[in-house]
Amino acid sequence: MNGQGNWILSLYGLRLATASARVDLQFQCSDRHGASQTLSAPANEIFLLDKARKLQWVFPWFASYQSAPTLRQSWPYSGSQPREVQICGGDTKTAMPIDKMADQIRNDVRKMAVQLVGSNVESGRLHPLIPLDTEPWIPNVAIDDVIIHLPCHEDVWGIKKNNSTWQKFKTTGMVHFTEYTNLIRKDVRSIGIIPESSPAKEKDGWCHRASELLAHYLENYYATTNDKEKRPIVTRHDSDPLPLQYARIAMAKQSFSSFSVFGMIPVIGAFGKGYYYFHSDNDMTGKLFQKASSY
Repeated sequence: MNGQGNWILSLYGLRLATASARVDLQFQCSDRHGASQTLSAPANEIFLLDKARKLQWVFPWFASYQSAPTLRQSWPYSGSQPREVQICGGDTKTAMPIDKMADQIRNDVRKMAVQLVGSNVESGRLHPLIPLDTEPWIPNVAIDDVIIHLPCHEDVWGIKKNNSTWQKFKTTGMVHFTEYTNLIRKDVRSIGIIPESSPAKEKDGWCHRASELLAHYLENYYATTNDKEKRPIVTRHDSDPLPLQYARIAMAKQSFSSFSVFGMIPVIGAFGKGYYYFHSDNDMTGKLFQKASSY
């Protein structure tokens, strides 16, 4: 996912750091036309440039201005103010107290999802800053009951290529396919699979193949457990732009992701139930899920 998940998590870490230091934070993505040219452009042109950027990339959705809390104000985010070593020490992905920013992540992800695919009053998929009559940027998107984000980075598979030789190393592990069917609601009508890489971008196609195997497993499983008219439709969304992938994850009734930073962010922001694969050095079995959307 071009490292966007890591950048997004780092941006929330920067929000924590600037709030703790009580300084303002202004972040925005630059564009190829240059800042001065963009600022002098007509308002409608600026909007179209911003829209085009946000339809292609996830990171611009998280650009914002955060004012510094005053000395008289309490800590602006969840829980108590973290210590400096918690914010700045160690590896960002494991050390940063992400739970402090869960409310902010949830708000940002939901706003993005509603803007992209539209509000749904019946299911409560709404955002206070997006009017109900706003036309979605990507119309006519069919939202799946369940979305499974399938990570394909080296840490999951435990192999990487060094020159011409494939090498094994310690891995985060892969979720057993049975864990999905154990947790997916019985009345599911549609399941979407989002592989972390599209077949057009990957060289060997192994991530695409993994998503095919998962799709075949789910189809075969429900063929043996459900009557024909009650079997869910299984779809692989392997050519969606990244923002639409985020919207699909956020809008589903159930969303799953292995511990991928890219998948973790929208799972935390999901309107429905979000799950991520929890792993540790002593647990590589792929059998344990934790709710991420309940932060």
